[in-house]
Amino acid sequence: MHHFFAGHYLLDRQSPDEYCAAMVRLYGSEVERLASNSAFREPRIWDSDEVTKYPFFEDCLRGALGVAVHSQFFYEKVARVFEGPVRKLFLAYDAGSEAPASYTRIL
Repeated sequence: MHHFFAGHYLLDRQSPDEYCAAMVRLYGSEVERLASNSAFREPRIWDSDEVTKYPFFEDCLRGALGVAVHSQFFYEKVARVFEGPVRKLFLAYDAGSEAPASYTRIL
C-alpha cells in the first residue's frame, strides 16, 4: 500500500508534508528524514526493497472486520497491528515452492 499512499499524498494531494507526517505517525520520528528524502529527491524508499519495512497498510485496517493476506510475511506484519481475525489464503494458482531468481526494483 506504500505506493498507493505515496501517490495519494504526493501526486493527488500535492502534499509532501502530509506524506512525511503519515510516515512519522505510523513508523515513528526516526523515519522523518527518510520520508522527507523520498518526498523531495531520489533515491525514493518505494524504489527499494526497504519499502517492505513501511507497508502503509495500517490506515487501510481502520474499521476492518477481518483481513486476508497471501503470505506468511504479511500475516505476521498485519497480526502485530490488527486485533481482528487475520487469515492467510492461498492464491488461486501454484506459485511454486522454488525460491525465485533475485530481482530488483531498480531497472
